[in-house]
Amino acid sequence: TLRLGILGSLASTPVLYGAIVAVLVGVTAPGSVAGTLTPVAVAAEVTLGRAGVVAVILAAILALVSTANAGILSSSRYPFAMSRDSLAPPSLSAVSDRFGTPVNSITLTGVVLLVLIAFVPILDIAKLASAFQIMVFALINLAVVAFREGSAEYEPEFSSPLYPWMQVFGAVTGLALLTRMGTVALAGAALITVASVVWY
Repeated sequence: TLRLGILGSLASTPVLYGAIVAVLVGVTAPGSVAGTLTPVAVAAEVTLGRAGVVAVILAAILALVSTANAGILSSSRYPFAMSRDSLAPPSLSAVSDRFGTPVNSITLTGVVLLVLIAFVPILDIAKLASAFQIMVFALINLAVVAFREGSAEYEPEFSSPLYPWMQVFGAVTGLALLTRMGTVALAGAALITVASVVWY
């Protein structure tokens, strides 16, 4: 089910994005959405007027709230897992009896995110987050090869098509993407890498 969900989302997302772009281009005047940060709102205003803009804003707020919630919950698993591996204070792996969740880890992650939102420009945060995700993706690909070829005890429960070329491709393209994300993203990725190695 998990694999079908991942593959299904990978297949459906480009189709959905393509359809949205086709609608945006089709309902707006030539060049009216070029350079704007809110092309969907522009298209909604053309078709539905002010009510369309309000509907898009409400949908965006709901989407951002759900995405932020998912982001905090998933990001909190990093300090949680590090704590379990004795790489962070033991309190971060404590699980709430009431909720069954790592409350301390979630709280720490939420506080860090709030500080970033308060003091770092939102576009820089987006670039840093994207760079971090791309870097993690590239390193996971390298880790698969390292685990399978190294001496560590590792018995994978999955097979990977075109091994190791698929992993090499994933790592190389991930690193290539990082070079296209600008100085802030590259500096952030480098800082995270150095800090992680020092912490480890």
